[in-house]
Amino acid sequence: MVLSGKRKPSLRMAALISQKVRPLSSRDSESVSNDEFVGLTQANFERIATWMHYAVLGLLHLPDFDSSARNLSKRLGISHLQAKTVWNDLLSSGTVKRKAKGWEQVEKRITLNNTSSTPATRDYVRGFLRKAEESLDAERFSARNLTTITFCMNEQDIPFAAKKIKDFRRKLCRELEERSQPTRVYTLAVQLFPITRKDEV
Repeated sequence: MVLSGKRKPSLRMAALISQKVRPLSSRDSESVSNDEFVGLTQANFERIATWMHYAVLGLLHLPDFDSSARNLSKRLGISHLQAKTVWNDLLSSGTVKRKAKGWEQVEKRITLNNTSSTPATRDYVRGFLRKAEESLDAERFSARNLTTITFCMNEQDIPFAAKKIKDFRRKLCRELEERSQPTRVYTLAVQLFPITRKDEV
């Protein structure tokens, strides 16, 4: 009744409403989350579900960005056809749009709010793992940081660990983006997985 204008709220009611209702920017929903990441639907994710798509989105934020297939092919080490296809995918999906000068990502921070494994998400992760393996030989030691740690834990604590890892990734991402002028596109991949079988534990 208050929202429809049929009743005026008392001061007490107004205070209660202000405590309960959060602004849109902080609501937890599929499209907007309280940490400013915009959630993709599974269908939209599958249209841009390769490391190449996200590498191009990263390149968009560098001052010398060039959207030509020739340049993207050279910067990412992919074929001319792959570069052209990736750019067209980003345009047709509405992920990238033209601005006054050049291009921009419609939503700077995007994520997939998935709760289960799918062929698309598995292939997406495999692509980044392969790039991490390639970097062992292709990149100098000072340009990368690939480390591991092995320990024991209770598998019921996976949700707790996943939340901690997500918070760490996003915090570090923001800090590095704001620290100085970006020069390259990087991927931070954190893996937590069992290496023993259940019947061995």
